[in-house]
Amino acid sequence: MVSEGVMLDSMAYNTLLSGFFQVGKIGQAKKIFGEMRFNNVAPDVSTYNILIDGLCKNGCVTKAIEVFHTLKKKKSNFDLSIETYNCFLHGLCETGRLEIACNYFTNLPKKVCYRMLSHITSSSTGFVKKGSWKRQMICYQIWKKKVLLPT
Repeated sequence: MVSEGVMLDSMAYNTLLSGFFQVGKIGQAKKIFGEMRFNNVAPDVSTYNILIDGLCKNGCVTKAIEVFHTLKKKKSNFDLSIETYNCFLHGLCETGRLEIACNYFTNLPKKVCYRMLSHITSSSTGFVKKGSWKRQMICYQIWKKKVLLPT
């Protein structure tokens, strides 16, 4: 497209990334992400949500964890959205990484816990689907104390 004089914006790149991840073309998605950065199109929160979600759903959880940590270090550029945390925790649960998910879940910043009230079911569902009722209850109790008890 660029060779034809059409410059893609972040929305167009995000659409391409999402499509490649949906059909399991991880290599193509990585290539598109690299092209996006090469063409000085700044990835936004949606881009990173697509990356984390796509990597997790395609079994590249270690890479998704790396992306998540990179984002946390870049917090001066933008805040991680509730959707970012939700994609990440859901991906960990869906791929059976319950210990890792619970660790992240219980260490969420308090301000994120407050904002995550309506999204809490994603992580809970992941624990329950994988047969970890006890783990889900432990995480829930820790989360409830963070949100409901004053500091």
